[in-house]
Amino acid sequence: MIRPDVRQHHPSDRLGVSLIICCHNGAKLLPKTLANIRNQRVSGDLEWEVLVVDNASTDDTAQVAYNCWGGNVPASLRVVEEPELGLCHARARGFTEAKFEAVSFIDDDNLICPDWVAVVSEALAMNPAVGAIGSVNRLFQMLPCRSGSDATVSSMPVGRLPS
Repeated sequence: MIRPDVRQHHPSDRLGVSLIICCHNGAKLLPKTLANIRNQRVSGDLEWEVLVVDNASTDDTAQVAYNCWGGNVPASLRVVEEPELGLCHARARGFTEAKFEAVSFIDDDNLICPDWVAVVSEALAMNPAVGAIGSVNRLFQMLPCRSGSDATVSSMPVGRLPS
């Protein structure tokens, strides 16, 4: 529900989107994830970026990210280092470094739908009272956990940077 005292954006309004991938030793996972992200269907007027947070990696995560993104790409890619190991530190660095108001965290082993960037932008622009949203995830392959139970995924965080 949108509060009536909050200005609603026109559907044609767009928010720029920063896709943030936090990685610790993600060199083996990043090629597939970045190839998937390169295939985003985004209109030319929607600005977006990919921000890889290299979280104290000891492999060549940063170089792999740059090599995979290459030239003739739909958005800029930046790699920033976060020397303090831990997802909370990596995400905090991502928020600090994000160029755009809408922020979407993508794990380095996740694939997103081809219109993810556009959907994130439109959903947050049309609902300015909304600060965070999640997603429905489908597993491509169910892997057994060490405990013998099945692994599941619950959500992918998306949010808005505070003004």
